[in-house]
Amino acid sequence: MKRKLLKKYSSLNNILMRCLSTVILSEAKKPGFFFKPKDWIFRRPAGSGASQNDKQQFFSRRKTVSILSLTALISIFLFATVYSTEKNIQTLSHFSHFLGKEQKLNVYVPNSPGKHSVLYLLHGAYGSYVDWVDKSDIENIADKFNLIIVMPDGGQFGWYTDSPFEKDNQYESYIIKELIPFIDSTFDTYAEKDGRGICGLSMGGYGAIKFASKYPGMFASASSMSGVLAILNHPDNWSMPNVFGSQKEHLDVWKENDLLELAPALKGKVAIKFDVGIDDHTLNDNREYLQRLQDLGISFEYGEFPGAHNWDYWSGHIFEHLQFHARHLEGAQ
Repeated sequence: MKRKLLKKYSSLNNILMRCLSTVILSEAKKPGFFFKPKDWIFRRPAGSGASQNDKQQFFSRRKTVSILSLTALISIFLFATVYSTEKNIQTLSHFSHFLGKEQKLNVYVPNSPGKHSVLYLLHGAYGSYVDWVDKSDIENIADKFNLIIVMPDGGQFGWYTDSPFEKDNQYESYIIKELIPFIDSTFDTYAEKDGRGICGLSMGGYGAIKFASKYPGMFASASSMSGVLAILNHPDNWSMPNVFGSQKEHLDVWKENDLLELAPALKGKVAIKFDVGIDDHTLNDNREYLQRLQDLGISFEYGEFPGAHNWDYWSGHIFEHLQFHARHLEGAQ
């Protein structure tokens, strides 16, 4: 969101400065006036031959330049304000051997010195690493917490899984075995369980809970918004058969990656939070997962709120998720 504002302010600055330059140059060519750049004002040459009309034109022209100058300065100030927070977002790239390609990611880095805990923030289906920065106000919200926030690329339909059927779709190994070590070697992090959390929306909500379930020794907290938390309910949706195979023929692969099957591993090991909008098509998935955790006696935070499966909902609830993770991660508050 700030990048969009940055582009708008940059364009506005350019327009204003061109207008100001045009006015100054045109006035400088007119007889009876000269411009001193260091003073930023028009002056009449000494003498007593100026008429009343000359004086009126003089003050009118000077007023025009003054207004343009003030407007330009205000725009520059706003541009600088947006830029000062935008610089907290770094776009990085590194090569993934598991995916066989360069992977880009956005990272929010707080201004505070010293070690930081890391929150991995996953996007949903059809998305990419730019989603959280472009479609939410994550920078402003992140400013309130002492966390490094990593926004990786999980593919449009990667499902944060090592697919037996798509050899270039090994996003589980990429995240766990390449991305996390890359972040810990690039930044000064608490490189242990108590310094690491994971969160996501939709497909990313599934990925966040899945990673916490399969690797409870790596994450202190995990949370999901509008997560697809019961994949067996969707045998033909969102390219899942490409990743997990035909559910009828490869039910074992589906169950190996099913959160209901993986849930027992969470008990007493990872702090869990998940929520969903009451008009969201994943509502039943979330209620099914809720019942599963209750049956297992696993502690969690859960909520159902007004909203659907969209960025209005996710943007409105990400602050609560960062608060949740900050309570459970080293030095995050």
